[in-house]
Amino acid sequence: MYHEVTIIIPTFNEEGNIGNLLHSILTQYPKVNIIVADDGSTDKTGDTVKKFSKKKVFLLDRSKSM
Repeated sequence: MYHEVTIIIPTFNEEGNIGNLLHSILTQYPKVNIIVADDGSTDKTGDTVKKFSKKKVFLLDRSKSM
């Protein structure tokens, strides 16, 4: 039912929160696509997001495009 839904999550230094958020969303809506738009975090936000990459979670690292 939710396979055509994409959630976009903007982040900046959310290492302590993003893992729990992604887990919660994927538990309730396992077929959604999620794009995490990281705005140049200096912590391990991107590394945490990459752990979910096999579950329809994509990292948009905006620090590389600036």
